[in-house]
Amino acid sequence: MWFCIGFGVQMQISETLTASRYVSIQNALLYTTSSGERRIRVATVCLPVTATLADLFRFADLTSVVALTAKMGTCGTI
Repeated sequence: MWFCIGFGVQMQISETLTASRYVSIQNALLYTTSSGERRIRVATVCLPVTATLADLFRFADLTSVVALTAKMGTCGTI
């Protein structure tokens, strides 16, 4: 039996990124399988940097943004 679990992450960047055209984000997830084996899942994504808010919303995954915002609202983190 397979389960599908999603994770949402909210980040805040304190520096300006105007000197870069792209930014790389990497995350690692440590988990234990049902048989007790420890595994690490690593994902890396390279994203373009933009100063235009319209570009940000044009390329955003609307379904993911709405789901994350709804979960944050139910947890009281907004």
